[in-house]
Amino acid sequence: MTDETSLSISTQETPLLPNDSSPQPPKIKNLKAKLVFLLRIVIVLIAAILTLYFIYSKNRKKPEPLSHYQSGLSDFYCHLTPHPKLCRDSMSSATNATALQPSPHLLFATSLQLVITQLNHTAASIDRALNASRPGLTTCQTLIRDSLSQLSGSAGLDFFPYVEDNELIKDEVQGAIKSNSGNCLLALRGIDGVEEVKSGVEKGRKLWVNYISLYNRRMAILNDFNTRLIYEEDEGYNYVFSYIFGYNRFYWYGIDYAFLVCLYSVMYLFIALLYFLFWQ
Repeated sequence: MTDETSLSISTQETPLLPNDSSPQPPKIKNLKAKLVFLLRIVIVLIAAILTLYFIYSKNRKKPEPLSHYQSGLSDFYCHLTPHPKLCRDSMSSATNATALQPSPHLLFATSLQLVITQLNHTAASIDRALNASRPGLTTCQTLIRDSLSQLSGSAGLDFFPYVEDNELIKDEVQGAIKSNSGNCLLALRGIDGVEEVKSGVEKGRKLWVNYISLYNRRMAILNDFNTRLIYEEDEGYNYVFSYIFGYNRFYWYGIDYAFLVCLYSVMYLFIALLYFLFWQ
């Protein structure tokens, strides 16, 4: 047998060695293409979500923190009133912060009771100083008694702290007492020897203004005593106020829940893409 014949037979019988440059199976090639496509989709989604979240975080309107309310009970929330020193002195003489802890409603009740007590003292001072030569006292006495009647009668102690049904009554009483105290001081102008009455009327007016200041901030004060979610409206936006940890922001246990929404959105999109690419 010749060498050429042997070479021909050997070539026919010897199998070809695998070639590294041979084309890959279609399944592997298709899998790699899917993985690259999936990676691109995920990167685009993450970039888009992070961009939108950054724009949202930068431009969203955040409620002003109510940190000045925190620990305010020890001060009877007098820092919220126009006359804080008078508020502290009067409240501390009538009650103590510990007694107000079980129910914040006592804060408003005590503040209003101080107004009534002061007006009663002023009325008693007028009775002692009243005589025929001082007709202004008679006018002032009538106005003070009218204020007491407004407080103890038509409104009483029931128009705090949740009084949405009695807002009109509250506004009427507020206007009447403001007008009565002003007219009373005007009637006493030029009358000598009635400094006690004048100071009493002025103190009663300031106590009333302090009470109204506390009353107008009652929701923020009452929120200090609760950890539940409270819905309020601020400039057309509905905010959910969570007072956990004392923060008045969009926080859920200290974490901005918008970030959690973005995170879970990316996760579910990733799972959905995996399903449609590999199990369909």
